[in-house]
Amino acid sequence: MNILGVMCSPRKRGNTKILLDEALAGAAESGATTDMILAGELNIAPCDGCLSCMKTQKCHIKDDMQEAYAKVLAADGIIFATPVYFLGPTAQAKTFVDRLYVQYRQQRLANKVGGIIGVAGRLGHSQIWNFFNGFFALNRMIPTDFVGGFGRGDGDVRCDKHAMKSAWELGRLVTAVANKHLTLPEEFDDTLNRVVSKKYGIDMGVRTGQVRKGVERRT
Repeated sequence: MNILGVMCSPRKRGNTKILLDEALAGAAESGATTDMILAGELNIAPCDGCLSCMKTQKCHIKDDMQEAYAKVLAADGIIFATPVYFLGPTAQAKTFVDRLYVQYRQQRLANKVGGIIGVAGRLGHSQIWNFFNGFFALNRMIPTDFVGGFGRGDGDVRCDKHAMKSAWELGRLVTAVANKHLTLPEEFDDTLNRVVSKKYGIDMGVRTGQVRKGVERRT
C-alpha cells in the first residue's frame, strides 16, 4: 500500500509539513510505504487550458509535474496538505490540482483514497475542506476525513495536540480504507454529468438553453 502526501505550503518546515509528516508516520505505522511531493519545490507551470490532453491523454507542458504524475498514479491514497491563504488553498495547491486535469479526463485517479490537512491562523478550514472534497468527487476518489490545525508561527501547530493526533490517525485511516480496495460500480465510473449524457444522449452544452426555453413557455 502506497500513501502519498502532497505538501502545498511554500514553507518546507512549517506547520503544514509538521502535520503531513504526522499523517505519513501514521500510515507507515499501519504498514504503508509513504512518499511526499513538496509542491512548493517543484517547477510547475499553471494549466494553460489548451485541452490537448483530451486528445493525446498527456499534458504537453514539460516540467516537474511529469515526475509528480508518476507518483500520483502509483499511490493508493493521497493526502493533500495546505495552509489557508486568503480563506482558500495556496497557489501551489491550486496549480498542482489544476495540472491534474489530464488525469481527471481519463479518470485515472478513480478509487484512490483521499485525505485533507489544512492549517489556519484562525479561519478558512471549511474552504479547504470544500475545495479538496470537490476535487475528490469529480475524480471519483474515495474521501476519508479532514484535519484542521491552528498555527501562525513556525512550529505553533505542535501545541495543537488535537490536530497532531488527528493527523496521525488520518494517515492510519487513509491506509485502512485503501487496504479495503473499494471501487465504485463500473456503471458509475465517471461523473454523473457525463454518465447521464452518454446513457441518455443529452448534450450538457444545450441544457441551459433548454431549461430557459422551458421556463419561458411556462411563463
